[in-house]
Amino acid sequence: MNASKESTLVIVGGAPASGKSTLSRQLSRDLRIPVFSKDDFKESLFDAIEYRDREWSKRLGKASFELLVMCARKLVSSGGSCIVESTFRPGDGLYFEDIRRSHSNRVLQVFCRASVDEICERFHRRMNEGSRHPGHCDESNDEELIHLMNSGEFVPLEVDGLLIQINTGADCRQEFRTSYQDILSNFT
Repeated sequence: MNASKESTLVIVGGAPASGKSTLSRQLSRDLRIPVFSKDDFKESLFDAIEYRDREWSKRLGKASFELLVMCARKLVSSGGSCIVESTFRPGDGLYFEDIRRSHSNRVLQVFCRASVDEICERFHRRMNEGSRHPGHCDESNDEELIHLMNSGEFVPLEVDGLLIQINTGADCRQEFRTSYQDILSNFT
């Protein structure tokens, strides 16, 4: 696939366990652009300076978000495109809107969604499998996830650009394929 000549910032968000990381890695391969994941930064910090408890994880999460934004800003300002992936919070859109305005680049936002039941099942599965870095302290994050899901905390960011919502649910494979093709065609 030929990458767009115009710098594009692809934002992949959604709730924890909504399929953001898997989708981002596939997009990175198909679009041939780098992906910056907040969890990758966070896990590197866990390994470099250790991990402790949930509060420490949150502090490193804030630092990791700053690193994510800095890398995206530097790459986009030099004319490159990239994917940023995280469980973004509503106010986080301001950072990406600033990048968009400062560098006149396109923004393509992809918001991953699935049913609350499926997300909780995925979250518990990866927690029980031990597939995530222990520094995330997922075992103490279970009730917080359910509360945030039910309170509507996970929504697309307010940033100018195209928004494509993609259902990553197991029973939505055809809808997923159609949305994925929309993402690819809107990148070029």
